Amino acid sequence: MTQLTATHRQKVELARRKIAQRLEIIRGRVEVDHGCNLMAQVEKAAIQLHLLNLRDCEDILNRVDERLVQREAERAASQVANDIGEQNELLASRGVKTEPAGNSFSRDGFVWLESKRRLSPDHIATGRKVRALHDRATWDGLRSKADNDNGSGETATFLPTEASMQAKSEIARLREHIVISSGSSGPFDLMMAVCGEGVTLRTIAGCDDRKAIVLEGQLIVALEMAAVAFRRMGDRNAA
Repeated sequence: MTQLTATHRQKVELARRKIAQRLEIIRGRVEVDHGCNLMAQVEKAAIQLHLLNLRDCEDILNRVDERLVQREAERAASQVANDIGEQNELLASRGVKTEPAGNSFSRDGFVWLESKRRLSPDHIATGRKVRALHDRATWDGLRSKADNDNGSGETATFLPTEASMQAKSEIARLREHIVISSGSSGPFDLMMAVCGEGVTLRTIAGCDDRKAIVLEGQLIVALEMAAVAFRRMGDRNAA
């Protein structure tokens, strides 16, 4: 009985530490998001954490995080909307024709965002890291498919390379950080689809341009969280 009680306390303490880590991350985001008026909610969450009301604390943090992501998406959408006319005029002046909706699958979503300068240099650098991780993690799968397409009808065997296994491990850590920071796997999934697989935002949005603009803002938030994760992963590897 004593051992079970000790194990339960350890589980509670581990959960408390994870939530405390997430609380501090969200506190930092609230501090730099001037005018969000969410610090009172963060303090309320801190009180619930102190009282070990972990579920109540997480519920508050989820609401705060959702509002922060929404505000970031609104700011990004507003900025992009203001730039659309100017960008289209620039493309037209250079004789560049826009692609019809039916061709949305023919271009790389991340490369397109990069070429149109929709992302900052820091966001591009982070996106390239994500692409490199995705390529390394999926290389064995691609090689296996190629081996199976040799026409022999035989199933090729292969062992995951060390680079591939390491990339998959880093992707898992990247996902964990973003899920803890945002309370959802959505930002991570969006980032991997666009920056990793090259899916266009317009495709994800079902060819809804307004939704694609909102998704672009959410992608930027995901890339910022990923940049923090990469720095932490680098520090951990250096240690």
